[in-house]
Amino acid sequence: MLASDLAAVVRADVRRFEGFHFGVSAYYGGTTRNRPKPDRVKTCDDANPNVVAPCGYVSAPLFIADAHLSVNRDR
Repeated sequence: MLASDLAAVVRADVRRFEGFHFGVSAYYGGTTRNRPKPDRVKTCDDANPNVVAPCGYVSAPLFIADAHLSVNRDR
């Protein structure tokens, strides 16, 4: 299995007013175990050879937020 950290994305768009479209979106997910990192793995006493970061020191959560607005004025 290549991807082992799950993620979630949410988006809401509103077209309430004529010519205006606005909304927000967000993404959150852990990226720690999604890519093998042999160049970043340290050696430690209680290392588990079955995990990518055997010493447990790699933490890589990712959060992205977006707000968007578009205006269409026909002239």
